[in-house]
Amino acid sequence: TPQDIRSEEDLSRSLPVLTKEGLRTAGGKLLAEHPRRYHPRLFRTSGSTGEPVSFYLDKAANVLEFVYYWRHWSWAGYRLGDRFAELGSHFFLRRPQLRDRVSWWQPHLRRLMLNSSTITMDSAPLAAEAFRKHRPAYLKGMASTLYFLALTLREAGIDDLALRGVFATGEVTTPLYRAVIEKVFHCRLLDSYGHMERTVGISQCLDGGYHAVTDYGLMEVVDRRPGSEPACSIGRVIGTGLYNLARPLIRYDVGDT
Repeated sequence: TPQDIRSEEDLSRSLPVLTKEGLRTAGGKLLAEHPRRYHPRLFRTSGSTGEPVSFYLDKAANVLEFVYYWRHWSWAGYRLGDRFAELGSHFFLRRPQLRDRVSWWQPHLRRLMLNSSTITMDSAPLAAEAFRKHRPAYLKGMASTLYFLALTLREAGIDDLALRGVFATGEVTTPLYRAVIEKVFHCRLLDSYGHMERTVGISQCLDGGYHAVTDYGLMEVVDRRPGSEPACSIGRVIGTGLYNLARPLIRYDVGDT
């Protein structure tokens, strides 16, 4: 009963792990009663760690996702309304008339969209010109595409793009990625970890530490084993979301280590 769950430890003592296969086969059984009151929308994972998974996210969970990143970015000085750049491909692929564009400015959002599928040595000057024209103070994107953008700018001899912060998501940020990105953009890179199902969020602070965001979701690390460095262990991530009421995921095996 709900009375049995009074601490994080009670979760592991009282409830089983929900696997991705369990999520796939459960279907509507995991939906809350009268889910429409939460205004849920159907989402799917990319399948990068296996077969894609379908799930629902409600309106409050989508608002929380925005606020979570807003707060993380604020650690680097970001304030709502500041100009920023976003590096990706979905925006351009969904708009056939823009697929070959290197950049696109959205004045209503004060956002410079940069097309990650056009990153080349030839396009580096065009990307740099977009930075100079629209003057974003921050840049976000996948770790590897941020690295490739920084690499092409460096090889093109472009060294005048000073930002206030870069935010990496979606992949492991290697020391090489970080060194090149920070040197080219003359600022700190803050890393973060999350996933589409939104049960666990981890943010990096200016001191370099990684913090599990406990008002976003509860994280367990199970099946621990020694890592390659002293005082380091490796395990599977189990997450419990705190805001998605339409289809709560409790003790969900994210599929990551």
